[in-house]
Amino acid sequence: MKLGREPDAAAFLAETALGLGTIRGVDQGWRRDLLIAARKHPKPMLIVWGDRDKILPHRHLETAKRAFPDARSHLFPDTGHMPQIERAPEFAALVQEFLASQV
Repeated sequence: MKLGREPDAAAFLAETALGLGTIRGVDQGWRRDLLIAARKHPKPMLIVWGDRDKILPHRHLETAKRAFPDARSHLFPDTGHMPQIERAPEFAALVQEFLASQV
């Protein structure tokens, strides 16, 4: 909330959002470039999503899993776009378990 009160925060958010896509969806150019770059340097990956995400609906999780078939994934119930905030204890436990499994 503090960051949202900073001068020009709304303009910055609007500029960022418009760079990522439009009301019609995600801009495929940067998405394609990101997928290509991520595949060039494979690392252990944990994909998390909220089942009530109104920004990127949870159906996108299936697309992410197809793009990164070796990744682990988790769908948080009753959670929106920011599971790391909305479900902080559960998110932290999931990440800790994931990191421990990578040793």
